Amino acid sequence: DARVNASNAHAPKVSKAMARKAKRAAEEAAREERIAAEKAALGPSAEALESDILRARLTPLGLKVKDIKADGHCLYRAIDDQLVATGCGPYE
Repeated sequence: DARVNASNAHAPKVSKAMARKAKRAAEEAAREERIAAEKAALGPSAEALESDILRARLTPLGLKVKDIKADGHCLYRAIDDQLVATGCGPYE
């Protein structure tokens, strides 16, 4: 009995809240793995296929798709980007 108590004295006690948190984290990690496996089994998405086709059509023209941060002003940022690219200067 003394040996069992001595070995438990060095291990930190895990509270119920900590155990629940660890359990939730493990469940979430397992869920993320399942989702990733399901996505991999489905193959490329329609969005990825469309993006590949668009890039294939734009490349011979010397054009490319440019991502603009979606922040509520993305339409204006895209227009500004095009103005700068064509030499019309930044809009201020």
